[in-house]
Amino acid sequence: MGPIEQVYNVTEQMLNVLNANNLERAEQIKKVNELIEKREEQLKLVVPPYTNEEIKIGKQIVNLNEQIKTKMHELYDRIKDDIVQFKQQKVQNRTYMNQYGSLETTDGMYLDQKK
Repeated sequence: MGPIEQVYNVTEQMLNVLNANNLERAEQIKKVNELIEKREEQLKLVVPPYTNEEIKIGKQIVNLNEQIKTKMHELYDRIKDDIVQFKQQKVQNRTYMNQYGSLETTDGMYLDQKK
């Protein structure tokens, strides 16, 4: 198996990991990172000139990369939404614990009107 086929296999594994619903998000991210590193090493071994078969496999890899890119954007958006939700929950908890903390009053203020 040549280096381009190995790149294709690793790319396919990445898409499978991103499509897997039974993995926790942290585990999914860890596996994708490992596969990215592995694919990077394999890409270094791919050198021109390319045969017609390698060009076809390369086009398939590009298509898989587009799907991976879409899945990774979805994952990023879910993480971003969770962070926003966490921050909102944090503010709500703080407000619940100190209900009058955000009120600004002018009671007890002394104004000196001497000239």
